[in-house]
Amino acid sequence: LKDSFPVEAAEALTMLALQCVAKDPPARPEMSWVAAKVSKLFLEAQDWADKFRIPTDISISMAPR
Repeated sequence: LKDSFPVEAAEALTMLALQCVAKDPPARPEMSWVAAKVSKLFLEAQDWADKFRIPTDISISMAPR
C-alpha cells in the first residue's frame, strides 16, 4: 500500500470498520459519525495522492519546428 494509498488512512479505516462490527451493538458508532470520518479520511487520501501526481499541464513535443 505504501506507494498507492496512505498507510495511515488504511489503518484508520480498518479500525473504523472494526468499531462498526463490534459485538455489542451499543458500542458501535453512529452512521453519521462514520460517514464524516470516512469523508475526512478520503479527503486526506486525496491530498496525499495529489502530492505524488504528475503535472498534466506540461506538454512535450518531439516534432520538428
